[in-house]
Amino acid sequence: MRYHPGMSTDKRARLAALLAEPRSVGPTTWSQGTHVMHQWMVPTSAASNMRSTLRLLHPVDPDDWRRRLQAILDRHPVLRSTYDLAAYGICQRVQPSQPVSFDIVDARPWTAEALSRRLSVDAHRPMDVYRGPLFRARLYQRTHEAILQLEVHHAACDLWSLELILAELHETVPASLPPPYLAYVARHLAWLKGPGGQATADWWRGLLAGASRLRIGPSEEADPAAWVGLQLDASTARRVCRTHGCTLFVLLLSVFQGVLRRLTGRTDILIASPVANRAEPFTQTVGLFANAIVYRQELAGLTPEALLARNRELVSTAIEHQGRSVETAEPFTDVLFLFQQYQKARWTGPTSPNDLGLRSGGFAQTADGLEEILYIEHDTINTPLVLDILEQQNTLSGVLRYRTTILTQAQAAALLEDFTQTLQSFTR
Repeated sequence: MRYHPGMSTDKRARLAALLAEPRSVGPTTWSQGTHVMHQWMVPTSAASNMRSTLRLLHPVDPDDWRRRLQAILDRHPVLRSTYDLAAYGICQRVQPSQPVSFDIVDARPWTAEALSRRLSVDAHRPMDVYRGPLFRARLYQRTHEAILQLEVHHAACDLWSLELILAELHETVPASLPPPYLAYVARHLAWLKGPGGQATADWWRGLLAGASRLRIGPSEEADPAAWVGLQLDASTARRVCRTHGCTLFVLLLSVFQGVLRRLTGRTDILIASPVANRAEPFTQTVGLFANAIVYRQELAGLTPEALLARNRELVSTAIEHQGRSVETAEPFTDVLFLFQQYQKARWTGPTSPNDLGLRSGGFAQTADGLEEILYIEHDTINTPLVLDILEQQNTLSGVLRYRTTILTQAQAAALLEDFTQTLQSFTR
């Protein structure tokens, strides 16, 4: 190796050691690339920050939690990734080792209002996908409890992965490591080029041929976002599902389609929604597996029963073709629908107001003690209108996020009231 003549012996030794370290380098999936490109284009944005905020209602040893977080970082290489440009496009580089980013904050002198503001400010700090870290945590110590805030960049994580991380904070994991995310990427990219990937692309092109974008109103990504909450009785919805032989997702999708028909005045309804896209041997691997797909349904002339039957077939076929993301959902719709069932066994009600004024996602009795999951909403959202519903025992807990340039708070509340009334109409 030839060095610059002015480089000191110490610097030469450090550079040689750095270059000798093994690094895993590989391409990204299309979904990863969109989040990386967005972060590069809007470096001040925190819209791709995925987060979990836990209220720890039990004694906390900060050193112990640092060790747990470090073990998670060591176990899942994608959390040590950074992103760069290569000859073939965007690449991800996995560092062989990395100390976990874990800050301990003494919040005991703060009021609840001051802590709530700080949580929001810290949660909206952007991440540098070029330098990292893309996995970070902060522990806010209070007098009788603590708040743990976890953040992962969406390029390295999805909702399933976030739940895996939360589970590994409390559970003993197998000694054997799950397959690395780069192994999935290689398999996925090879599949896309093969007959299966091509057939899937043809199916999506056929479904979306001639579609015009479902627009809610003019807006920009930088527009401020707000939200309104929703609580529904899950037992009633499940009874409808049993009667019509459909899943909760099919029922709620059908209801949302009816609401959007009245909101937009059109019958050709397109709604984007993520699917897990998980299969063995990658069910325990952290990474961005989820794909965004678009459900397109023509509602003209359909009874509620016929709509459920149509959507049952549509969803089943779409899931069979979930291996390919609709590149991209954005030209087709301003609307995203999220339905989360994976957390239902962990976080349970009843939720209750807390002194931080944050929305509660329920409680879990862990090996450490009682914990509550809290939500810190994003200041901006990537999609103009997002309906997010979580199944928890006998409750469907939802939130409608919207850009304030397309809806007022009163209009958003009215939209959710329409959703509730439409769901009830299916039970009659």
